[in-house]
Amino acid sequence: MEKVIIISENANTLAKVLEQGFWAENNMDVRGICVPDADKYISSAEKTDEDIAKLFFNGDSEFLYIIDGIERQSADKTAEYKRISDIIFKKEGWLLLYADRNCCTKAAMASLFALKCELFPKVGNETIDSAINYIVNDPEGDLRQTSVAEKLYINSSYLSTVFTAHTDRRFVDYVNDVRLRRAARLLLSTDLKIADIAERLEYHDLAYFSKLFKRKFGMTPSLYRIPENYNYQI
Repeated sequence: MEKVIIISENANTLAKVLEQGFWAENNMDVRGICVPDADKYISSAEKTDEDIAKLFFNGDSEFLYIIDGIERQSADKTAEYKRISDIIFKKEGWLLLYADRNCCTKAAMASLFALKCELFPKVGNETIDSAINYIVNDPEGDLRQTSVAEKLYINSSYLSTVFTAHTDRRFVDYVNDVRLRRAARLLLSTDLKIADIAERLEYHDLAYFSKLFKRKFGMTPSLYRIPENYNYQI
């Protein structure tokens, strides 16, 4: 099946083009991208590895389009992904607490980008940026709201109010997201018992930890740990 990407600055025009029946009739997998400045997508293939990494750091969705382009056009996709991921991990070392350094596929790069956007969103507020930076770099530490506020020399109530205003997430919900992402990484990269992982992340009630984990990932910690290629046959 041939993959086709349609880029348009007009959402209505794009919708009309995408609904045409000849895409399916000609065995084409079509995807639409609506952007205010379509020209930058056309020229994205000219960007250097550093340029692409900057899009990642900024949480710019153009990053996802460019890795689509790499998938279609690059003669050595693995090497190109590796160069980009090396730049990313060198600057954003905290990501290694939540992700595998070996990001050599489109899926891995897309997942890494989604992780970056989830755990370190663009907020445009120095106080919240500092709080997020502190939390993602120490997911196994004391991340109580009062403790983080004390570390940042700010009022705890102020931190709570401003955090929610800029992220649309309660402080405690964000901390849970960070800790559960760290738990997921520990499950895949270590042989630690699930109870020990829960304790390391300040979840002293294993049942509660498992409930939160399943709510976030759609499965229990024990199932999450089973490799995708595991053979269930007896």
